[in-house]
Amino acid sequence: MNITTSHFVEINDPKIVPVTNPIVKRMGPATNLVYPPSDPSAYFYTPDTLSLSVDVFTPTNQLTVIQNFYLNNFGRFNLQFFIQGCWSPETPLNEFQLYRVSFSADANALPDYITLAEINQVEFFLWNEDPKTSRGTVTTVIPATH
Repeated sequence: MNITTSHFVEINDPKIVPVTNPIVKRMGPATNLVYPPSDPSAYFYTPDTLSLSVDVFTPTNQLTVIQNFYLNNFGRFNLQFFIQGCWSPETPLNEFQLYRVSFSADANALPDYITLAEINQVEFFLWNEDPKTSRGTVTTVIPATH
């Protein structure tokens, strides 16, 4: 068995929908720090379909979702999802739109020795070019009911 420690792939056609009360203004001085993703969910719609959604405060709706499979230090299989935006990390931000980002994990992008059913935790990150200004959150996968 050849174990891949990391595998990145872009998610096709994530659904990106603005949430009501569209603009959020930061109190105090503008900064280049973003808010962490909120209200994450991950559940098996069917045993072969891992459905995910998360809310992100971002200055743009031009978002890309990148899936990363990796084997952690404890030998557990993990999925990470990086929601990437197109804004300059040097530009201070004080207005954000809340978006719900929904998508399904790409089972075909996993190595051949793992199935989606073996994933029990996922991480979401709102990511830009500077890791210092990126933020993340973790959620537990809700198993499919048989």
